[in-house]
Amino acid sequence: MREHLRDLLVCPACRGELTWDIFEVENSDTQIAIEDTGVGGARAPDYDVMEGRAECSACGATYSVKDGIGAFLTPDVQREDLWEEVDSHLSAFLKENLK
Repeated sequence: MREHLRDLLVCPACRGELTWDIFEVENSDTQIAIEDTGVGGARAPDYDVMEGRAECSACGATYSVKDGIGAFLTPDVQREDLWEEVDSHLSAFLKENLK
């Protein structure tokens, strides 16, 4: 998960602010723009959060980042339901477009 995305994310359960504990990062060759300091437009290297945890300061929900992938599912969402929904849409798309 790109580090700069942390500032854009909110708690999916209540839209509260997330506080982060980052356990492992990986460097990336990508560069992102940071706030212009007035001295030629400063830039900072981007990195990937490989392992970490986000906690909502409002409701206390926690979300993990493992192997660079953030898992921001709320407890009321069943993983099986997500797969069934994606599978049904994918099946319909393939039936329509692969004739």
